[in-house]
Amino acid sequence: MSSMRVLAWLLSSRAVSFCGELANIVTDIIEPEEQFAIDQYEDLASTQKPTLTIRQSDVKFVHALVSKELETMVHHSHDDSHV
Repeated sequence: MSSMRVLAWLLSSRAVSFCGELANIVTDIIEPEEQFAIDQYEDLASTQKPTLTIRQSDVKFVHALVSKELETMVHHSHDDSHV
């Protein structure tokens, strides 16, 4: 297909309609309340504490990341955590 034919198709009303429909599909976002089947007050009214599960591999990854970036994260003046 030549570049002129592609340009002509892109400028056609059919292409504009197609792009509009595609944009609607891509940007159609489900509201969090609907996605997770909760209402906006669910978290405020909940009496059960949330449970957080952390895998050992996650702990090792975070440890390695912190160890690697320790110089960046530690303030050097009068800080006992800096060795």
